[in-house]
Amino acid sequence: MIHHMGERVKGAAGAGWFDNLPFHVATQTCENFGLLLLKGPTTNRQLVSDLDWAKSGHIGFTFLRHGPDAMIEKLAELERRRPNDNSLYRARFGVFFEWLRNREDDPAFDAIRDPVRQFIFDTYPVQKDALVLGVKNPRRKLHTHRSLSKERRLDFTKTGHALLQRGDVRKNDSNSFELLRYVPSNVADEIAHELNRVFTAERTAKKLGVTRATLSQLSQNRLIQPHFKHRGAVPGFHSNEIWRFATSVTKGWVPFLGNKSAAKWVSFQDAAKRCKCATWQVLGMVIPYGLPVTNPDRKKKLLSDHITCPRALARKYDEVERNAVTFLKAGNMLGCNTAQVEELVVRGLLTETPAFAIRSRKKYRTVELAGVHSLLNGDQQI
Repeated sequence: MIHHMGERVKGAAGAGWFDNLPFHVATQTCENFGLLLLKGPTTNRQLVSDLDWAKSGHIGFTFLRHGPDAMIEKLAELERRRPNDNSLYRARFGVFFEWLRNREDDPAFDAIRDPVRQFIFDTYPVQKDALVLGVKNPRRKLHTHRSLSKERRLDFTKTGHALLQRGDVRKNDSNSFELLRYVPSNVADEIAHELNRVFTAERTAKKLGVTRATLSQLSQNRLIQPHFKHRGAVPGFHSNEIWRFATSVTKGWVPFLGNKSAAKWVSFQDAAKRCKCATWQVLGMVIPYGLPVTNPDRKKKLLSDHITCPRALARKYDEVERNAVTFLKAGNMLGCNTAQVEELVVRGLLTETPAFAIRSRKKYRTVELAGVHSLLNGDQQI
């Protein structure tokens, strides 16, 4: 740098961006930017030796001679290599940033301030109207986990699970959320819209008209899908999934008026008692087999307000049970063990009876008898 600036004093300067900077701007920027790279952000400028100032000027010059983009790219590299902490630009660029901030009374430094400030606005979660190098941030571009939940008035834990599902945070050893990358504002909008439509398990059960225990069983047996899929997530259900489940239960809806047989129909809870099974199992049977349902009062839309035909349900249970065999019996018929039967299920050659169709308390795993016969007759290749 010393040689280059000496040539500039002699009138032999080039025509690039760096050569057009005022002399004091060019030299000071080289030294202070180089000091950041040489000694780190926490360096005390008052304690820097003359030799280190000379080294710093040379290091800074190797970047600044190529224009502001080279300087910004180096700052971006420092950000990418940052330690895993919550510190922002002041801590990251300490000595260089503080030096530049103290030059606000000299407009000649705008050539350095402007690109650095824009880089900070584009790279860090700076809130709207926050002052950076003498200028207010016109709009927030990035969020942290906390700023997102606070500004959008979202539950902190629920927001964390949404970010975890997107891969923007992870769980650390203390089981706390750890931010991996800042969240762009457009993604923050999507998350806010998403979470405003995710309801707790208690509220979902109330919306559907079922008990909390029934909802838990429905979820465990994958009849209704929770919104957050990862392990240890808070149980929440999206409005779209709630609607999908409710309409799948009522897809066999028939009019109540004029339907004489419906006078003997009962609620899902009472149907469960008659068939000696759980309410969630009745709902499970209604969905795939399209059993008839209706609601005597059309103004009431909850599942608890609907009724179904207990005889149709019992007949369907009997039909499923007649056409099902245990894994052990299927293995004996096919000449294999239960592990091999399970492999046939995984391969799709046998169909396992769903848990909601098994009324026995012992809950033996069973497969459809028709599939076993198909394999015995050679209709399918094992």
